[in-house]
Amino acid sequence: GLKAAIPGSYVLLHPSAHNPTGFDLGEEQWRRVAEVMKKNSLIPFFDTAYQGFATGDFAKDAWAVRYFTQQGFQLFAAQSFAKNMGLYGERVGGLHVVLSSKETAERVLSQL
Repeated sequence: GLKAAIPGSYVLLHPSAHNPTGFDLGEEQWRRVAEVMKKNSLIPFFDTAYQGFATGDFAKDAWAVRYFTQQGFQLFAAQSFAKNMGLYGERVGGLHVVLSSKETAERVLSQL
């Protein structure tokens, strides 16, 4: 589990409509995941391909991403619009990167 992960590891997370199970964590469960990840210096990588599918509300389905950001995590969030916007085959989306400093942002941007 997360407690045994190597510090600095990236952890792929589905904030809503988990693929393939469809299971969604509740807010308290996300808080516990964040606590373990922070304690173990793990880096969240959110896959939001199904944002809006779980609750019908884009903002509500992004709760975990916002919570992790508020907790001071540096993180990645991949956002696809192929499914939730009906743009199948178009491969439309984006990669969002939340970082703690301008220096870190410059280093990461040089690699993207």
